[in-house]
Amino acid sequence: MKNYVNRKFIYIFSIWFIFFGQISSNAFGSNDQLSPVRIGYFSECRDAMGLQVINNTAFVADAEGGLRIIDVSNPSNPEELGNYDDGGIAHNLFIQGNLAYVGDWNNGLEIINISNPSSPQEIGQYRDHNDADNVFVRGNLAYMVYHGFKIINVSNPRVPSKISQFNDYGNLADLHIIENIAYVVDWNEGFGIINVSDPYNPEGITQFSDGGHTRNLYIYRDLAFIADYDEGLEILNISDHSNIIEIGQYHSEGYIHNVVVNEDYAYVASENGLEILNISNPENPQKIGQYIPDKVIFDIQVVGNLVYITVHEDGLEIIDIEYTSRSNIINGFFLMYILSSTFIGICISYAIIRRKKNFNTRKVD
Repeated sequence: MKNYVNRKFIYIFSIWFIFFGQISSNAFGSNDQLSPVRIGYFSECRDAMGLQVINNTAFVADAEGGLRIIDVSNPSNPEELGNYDDGGIAHNLFIQGNLAYVGDWNNGLEIINISNPSSPQEIGQYRDHNDADNVFVRGNLAYMVYHGFKIINVSNPRVPSKISQFNDYGNLADLHIIENIAYVVDWNEGFGIINVSDPYNPEGITQFSDGGHTRNLYIYRDLAFIADYDEGLEILNISDHSNIIEIGQYHSEGYIHNVVVNEDYAYVASENGLEILNISNPENPQKIGQYIPDKVIFDIQVVGNLVYITVHEDGLEIIDIEYTSRSNIINGFFLMYILSSTFIGICISYAIIRRKKNFNTRKVD
């Protein structure tokens, strides 16, 4: 009877050992999984485009709706605080301090005082060809792209003035400034790097193009993430500015319009909505989540577990990405795996000892 109990005990725990061992093995080989869910929506925009979220306030360039300032302290119920509209087409924006720098397709660069969000007021404007696309501000300089690359002195925001222009890299669409380097993309001529250490004399360093059509970029550490309509998401190693190397690529089923990176994840605006990629290995990005709105996404910003997106001909949507890391599950199963292994080892050792003891006892008898 005792031998039967021991065998049954070992049999049950052996199954338990194999079961949890298999689960742990599968868990170790699994990627993180994301389940994006919309939790908030602001629908009063005409055609939401550029976006920047600071603290609990979202600033939206709303095309013919102008600049919209939205309280997102309650993500499930965003509410408009104020609006400025002068009849132009607000395409993109950059917030610095109490000023919003708006790139307007009709009115150039507009500088708006947002210290009172309920009553934003335009205090300055720079017009050259009457249009501006994207803008990036650092200190007393505003960097603007559309007809070339322009550097604007905004030390007196009421009277901004152009101090230089660089036209060698085509009709630029997007830019990012880090220290004394401007990273830019052009629809036809790809990715470019400009030295802006002397703002009065910007100089081109290099260009990289593989024949696609680039629309937006994001710089993260020594990598440039390029949203290319034709080639998908391209990942470039830019650690050596004189030798740019493409190290990874992600092909969506539709064109890719924009990209934002947050640590090991890239958030891509594509024809298929918001695609979330694990880029911990940038040479092999893997899609781990997707959210599909009714219309095309224009801009993206990630704040914690929330993703804010602007949607063409629509409004601002707030997405909870519901990050479901497998790490906790893995740790739990791994611990159970170790405990089970230890316990079964003890049980088997105990059974062997009892069996030998019983055998010796019978032999003596």
